[in-house]
Amino acid sequence: MIASAPVRHGWLEHDGRRLHHLDFGGAGRPVVCVHGVTSCAWVWHHAAPGLGRVVAVDLRGHGDSGWAPADRYRTADHAGDLDAVLAPVGGPVDLVGSSWGALVSLAVAARRPDLVRRLVLVDIEPSFTQSETEVPPRAAHFDGLADAATAWRANNPGAPDDLVRLLAAASTRPAPDGGLVPAHDPVFLHRWPFRSEDWWDALDAVRAPTLVVHAERSWVRADVCDRMAARLARAERADVDSAHVVPVDAPDALVRAVAPFLAHE
Repeated sequence: MIASAPVRHGWLEHDGRRLHHLDFGGAGRPVVCVHGVTSCAWVWHHAAPGLGRVVAVDLRGHGDSGWAPADRYRTADHAGDLDAVLAPVGGPVDLVGSSWGALVSLAVAARRPDLVRRLVLVDIEPSFTQSETEVPPRAAHFDGLADAATAWRANNPGAPDDLVRLLAAASTRPAPDGGLVPAHDPVFLHRWPFRSEDWWDALDAVRAPTLVVHAERSWVRADVCDRMAARLARAERADVDSAHVVPVDAPDALVRAVAPFLAHE
């Protein structure tokens, strides 16, 4: 049996589609967490208890949020959705983004400094040399939960076993012909829109204290994270022993790096 911790589901409509989030509860000021491409809000399941009052969003085209036309998946589109999610949460909030979610969080913090108290950018670079269609291969179909769990384990060798099993169930949907398919829009199997974007200038507009987190077993380069921190007005740096999807591969290490930063007034 696969079971999650107690969690509340929330929905709202924005830009013609339904947006879904998970409210993990907890005490203190709101901490809003944003996942990366082909992922979902459930990746924050194990990290949430250590971060405070956590709300984790499903980006459009992911998890239980609605899909969009293929040309409406830019980082700015996601940032507009995140603005809508933040409005009823009450702010300013602490914003924690992983991978593409970090770019979405950066976009919001740069454009709406009134909404963000503290910002955490987890393992991302602001620009890329790869094209939108240079996407690592991803499975489009799974025979069952064990097959889906194997895919999560392959990319996250350090992840807790129970989190891998939960994500295998939470990030898939029954396929019409049997088995399972990823819950995200199939467009992300072939195209990652953020690969053609450049968010370096957005760093100059951020006013919130920012923590730049680098995963030591990731394709993200430490020297690029150093450059990001140097460009931000108020920044700290942290490194964690993790593969790229840090909330999955090393949730406890992520909490140890992030929680003290968020605790500051």
